[in-house]
Amino acid sequence: MIYPLALIAVFFSVILGATVVSADGVDVIFESGFGHLDDIDIRHEARDVEVKGDYIYAINGEGYFQIIDISNLKSPELVGDYDTGGKAGNFEVLDDYAYLVYSEVFGNASLNSIDISDPSSPTHAGSYDINLPADDAGVRGIELSDGYLYLITYNGLVILDVNNLQSPVLVGRYDTLPAPDVAVEGDHAYIVHGTDSFWIVNISDPSSPDHVGTYDTIDHAGSIDVSDGYAYVTTDDDSLKVIDVNNPSSPTIVGSCNNVGSMPGVVVKGGYAYLNCLNLLSIIDISNPSSPTVVGSSATETFSFHIATEDNIVCQTDEYHGFIIYRIEKSTTNSNEVKNRHSTEPIFDYY
Repeated sequence: MIYPLALIAVFFSVILGATVVSADGVDVIFESGFGHLDDIDIRHEARDVEVKGDYIYAINGEGYFQIIDISNLKSPELVGDYDTGGKAGNFEVLDDYAYLVYSEVFGNASLNSIDISDPSSPTHAGSYDINLPADDAGVRGIELSDGYLYLITYNGLVILDVNNLQSPVLVGRYDTLPAPDVAVEGDHAYIVHGTDSFWIVNISDPSSPDHVGTYDTIDHAGSIDVSDGYAYVTTDDDSLKVIDVNNPSSPTIVGSCNNVGSMPGVVVKGGYAYLNCLNLLSIIDISNPSSPTVVGSSATETFSFHIATEDNIVCQTDEYHGFIIYRIEKSTTNSNEVKNRHSTEPIFDYY
């Protein structure tokens, strides 16, 4: 678990200012800035992002899969890219491979394995035609767990065995209502619907997924993550719902946090939920699931659609300007004072 912390936002541009907000012994420090990243070219609605070790992996608005070295946070470097022809939208990274979902037209989608063992030269390693139904608008969410890839589409759940990294195999399907997101923990997949519910599906036998539980009173669920027996679901009414799923057949809401931002996505790590809203990052302390508490927030210059985190790094995309990188550190103060400071010193040359 991460204890009282400071979040230090580092941009690939000119630093314009910073705000330190303290609440309940937590300092959140945001360094703000903006500017096109012409050398890195992650802009115009970056479609997806992941942080793994010393690298950020991303698909930019033109469909390029790009690898950025962040071993030196003050000097990020584009080290490799792969042209997907504008088709890639979602992906997951495992060891030396990235799994990219290509979606073109209704019913036409494929999974492509990209070898990233040499970050400077990502290469195509294999592909699999998913063959969605003709009326399916494509893949909306993706989750990788224990050698299986779980894709959520407009028609339901698709399960692929990727233990053979170069030859994915379809092993199971489960039809649902239109669903925007999926999360996996243990033997269960948690699927949110775009209406008012989420489903729990037993995937202990991936070839025969089985519906075991439902929670029906969520207003237009949009995104989900699961951690330690709790599901964290965001909704269109600007709230985060916490649902106890330790008994999958009888999920129970145990807490909620309101007014967290519009249309948020959620990532849960280390006792915190990071909510990526249209133009806001919200950080919520979930150490007590029955009482989630906002401990910090930061507005972005333009819309932000994706967020990723690993260890003490949080990466948020900006619709036109690239990335915001947050480094997490333990707090050194318990003050509830709000502080501001201003700097014009550039820390990156990408502007």
